Amino acid sequence: MNLKIIILLFFFITQLSLFAQNKDEKSAKKERENSAQFLDGFKQRQLGNPDEAIRIYEADIEKYPDDDAAMFYLAELYANKQDFVLALQMAKKAVELKPNNEWYRLLLVDIYLASGDLDSMTKEMESLVELYPENLDFFNQLAVAYIRNNNYQSAIDVFNQLEKRTRISEEISMQKVKLYQLMGKEKKAFREIKKLINTNPQATRYHAILAEMYMSANMKENALKEYLTIKKLDPQDEYIDLSIADFYQKKGDQQKATQYLLDGFTNSRLDIDTKIQILLSFYKISENQPELTEKAFKLLEVLIETHPNDPKAWSVYADFYAREEKWIKTRDAYRKVISLDSSRFVVWQQLLFAESEIGETQALADESKRAFRLFPVQPLPYLFNGIANYQLKNEVLAIQSLERGKDFVYDNPIMLEQFLLLLGDAYHSQGNDKKSFEYYEKVLKINPSNSFVLNNYAYYLSLKNEQLEKAEKMALRAVQLDTENPSNQDTYGWVLFKNSKYSEAKMWIEKAVNLSPNATLYEHYGDVLYKLGETNKAIEYWQKAKDSDSSGKETSEFLNKKLIDKTYYE
Repeated sequence: MNLKIIILLFFFITQLSLFAQNKDEKSAKKERENSAQFLDGFKQRQLGNPDEAIRIYEADIEKYPDDDAAMFYLAELYANKQDFVLALQMAKKAVELKPNNEWYRLLLVDIYLASGDLDSMTKEMESLVELYPENLDFFNQLAVAYIRNNNYQSAIDVFNQLEKRTRISEEISMQKVKLYQLMGKEKKAFREIKKLINTNPQATRYHAILAEMYMSANMKENALKEYLTIKKLDPQDEYIDLSIADFYQKKGDQQKATQYLLDGFTNSRLDIDTKIQILLSFYKISENQPELTEKAFKLLEVLIETHPNDPKAWSVYADFYAREEKWIKTRDAYRKVISLDSSRFVVWQQLLFAESEIGETQALADESKRAFRLFPVQPLPYLFNGIANYQLKNEVLAIQSLERGKDFVYDNPIMLEQFLLLLGDAYHSQGNDKKSFEYYEKVLKINPSNSFVLNNYAYYLSLKNEQLEKAEKMALRAVQLDTENPSNQDTYGWVLFKNSKYSEAKMWIEKAVNLSPNATLYEHYGDVLYKLGETNKAIEYWQKAKDSDSSGKETSEFLNKKLIDKTYYE
């Protein structure tokens, strides 16, 4: 015989002994005769063969009609199969045979509950309480039965009996409070919680419950008295200042509400997550309410003072300043977050955006490099690094970052477009127009209406006197997309000039000069005027170009020769 069967036998013998008490000699003899069959049924039940166990127990009852133990197990098996009719039949017979057996009656209670017969369930629990008046658990179960049956007053009566047998307790008092509230008897509910407070006047939790009840009943002044009692009993209670602040907020006294909220934020016992949740609520509603924004910043300062080394505090601090577009404070706060915890990519992302807004090109190059080393498969740091190095004239470094980063862009055509555009510009700055034009073509496949690329691509082609018809079409499209952009106007005019369409070229470059004059535009305009036979006027604009080019990099290498020889060179 294996160990599992031995254990089952031991359990069966133990169970059998529960039902062998007070039996006469004839009953004992009967049990000895059917014990083997009963054991077999019990074994099948424990092994998870309910249908076989039912068959054995039914055969047992047919032979021994007063076998209450077999009826008990059959009732349980039928109930598990949701056959409540047969389950009730067996459970009732078992109770009739052994009316004082609490397990039989408890099973009957469960079956009534499962079948939805709440009246019968309640009556059965009443019988159990009468039979076993010392069993306090039965009182609790009877109260629950009354509640299930919506008989709240009877449940309260049972709880009152329990209190007489034990003592006033929070669990029972709160049950009665809820029941009185359901019955609409607010005065009795208040009376119950006050009785509970009298048992332990120092328990701030009970005062807090009473205060919340007063608030719900719109008895705000009474609630305030309880809040102030709590603050007197425990000045460092982590939530009391928030509760009082909420009271004054609802009353419309913003000054006191703010003061208590600030006091709450200085409380080190109040966890930072609760403080941040409060601030986030301000974040949502304060966008169009300057007075709340000012209040939020006061709370932020207290938060930082109270939790100076918590990255979450600095992070929410930075988020508020970012919304207000105060980029220097935003940058400083995000740098503080990273000094405390550098593991969150979203913080690095926000820091890079802030530095980009400030125009801190070298810092952007340095921070983005740190970021892509920490997060090597995130494309954004590579993009920022490419932008910064391109602006710093470090085209080689820019190209390295952009070439690596673009391979990590997935399902984001807008970002990929930015990578390719910058690569086109960077390669052009290096003098590699072949690669530059390849990337411009890739941009236009993604977005044929990118006016910036259309403009640059057309202008660079015109400088090389290559594919001028294609350049003219692209330049025209750029102007159509962004009509008032002087750069687009100049490019279109310049491509027309290269195509010997001087009158049209003059019109467009003149528009650009009128909108945003600079040395390049002056020189272009002078070139067009010369081709139209207006030599004196052309020389005038060439001179303007020279006078305007303080860096000496905005005009062509032929400008001085044009002025000396009073003729056009290219």
